[in-house]
Amino acid sequence: MATFYVNLACNSLVFELINSGAYDRYLTFDQTRICVTFFGSASGLRWNGGRADYMIPPVSTDSLIRNVLALNEQNIGFAFVCNNTLIDRESLSDGPCNAVLSRCRSPLNGVIVANELLRDYIRASYPEYVLHASSILGYQRLNELDQLYDEYDVVVLPDDLNAETEFLESLEYPERTEIILNCTCMYKCPNRQEHLRFIQEENVRIRRKLPPRPWRLPCRRRAGRPEEIDNAQLISPVKLASLARSGFRRFKFLDRTTRPNFVLLEQYWRRLSSVLEDASAS
Repeated sequence: MATFYVNLACNSLVFELINSGAYDRYLTFDQTRICVTFFGSASGLRWNGGRADYMIPPVSTDSLIRNVLALNEQNIGFAFVCNNTLIDRESLSDGPCNAVLSRCRSPLNGVIVANELLRDYIRASYPEYVLHASSILGYQRLNELDQLYDEYDVVVLPDDLNAETEFLESLEYPERTEIILNCTCMYKCPNRQEHLRFIQEENVRIRRKLPPRPWRLPCRRRAGRPEEIDNAQLISPVKLASLARSGFRRFKFLDRTTRPNFVLLEQYWRRLSSVLEDASAS
């Protein structure tokens, strides 16, 4: 029987649930049918670059390690966000980042990467981990998505492609493709790459104790592009059935703008369960 993988952002609320023992009261699932995993980071880790450090929950690396090991004891995996594109060879020797990966070695866990130098280093140094190509890489290499499947175990698809039904159906490896369900960033934002680079530059400034700069290049719609519809990349629970029929098995639920909505998550759980039951009956 097929298994669906739902990757959930591990923010401060989820850490609270884990540490208080209340986790199972909020998320109930059968890991053989709907395998819940988590992804996240700790503030100050040099390899993280998907969001500004001040937006990451104030979790120490020791707390992160303890929580990941606790999840692993429950047969739950964790994907470390290491999607900084500004990695150089000197960055590879970063002590805290290596300590986290070294202490959490497990085939349950993965690393989300957006830098080829870091990808090769992790594959050689920590081969136990599942390597995820960050959606950042997808935006940078849209014409080379097929090659990403040769270089990574899982490819996180840029959410702008969620509305491209024909493209999704044409993918050769849907079972190795992770789809972001609930991104609320502007659809086809023309400044996305600039935003990402600005965030990563700010993280470097924070580590150097430099004052933050004001946000630049706000999201704006390009003139004359009526197809750029707000929230066009959102995928409702109802649409999961068609994606499952096309072979997709991996889905990601972000917390970029809001904390996890457990009511909505339960709707996704129920929809995936019904898809599995329908497949078993057919």
